[in-house]
Amino acid sequence: MTNLLARTAFLLVGLAACSNNARQMELQEKCAAAATRTLESFKEDYPYTARQPTTVFSYTNHYSLTKQKCYVEIKLSYDVVTLVTVWTLKDAMENKEIGFFRSDLSGDTCKFGERVCTGYDEYRKLASEYLEK
Repeated sequence: MTNLLARTAFLLVGLAACSNNARQMELQEKCAAAATRTLESFKEDYPYTARQPTTVFSYTNHYSLTKQKCYVEIKLSYDVVTLVTVWTLKDAMENKEIGFFRSDLSGDTCKFGERVCTGYDEYRKLASEYLEK
């Protein structure tokens, strides 16, 4: 009888883990789709830039299990003369900006929420809190 109870418990734990993994996969898929929509919306905000042959868009998305939210970080590089690079962290589901860092020959601009950050290193540190775990 004890052996049967142990097997049943093991089976139930395994089923719960499979269900949890399936749910995580579903959330990650929704996150990826939302990230793609957010990237397209971001490109619409930069219509001239998006059409330039030297413009490079890249992004990474992450579903945070601890925050139960989907985030996307977009990197935009353009204008070979002024060397503009922009990193933007957004809540992908709400398409809401959380923070950004912009760098060009005239200097750097960094803001995270209401906080003005000191530079790229601080932006990376703050962004990593959303893009990990």
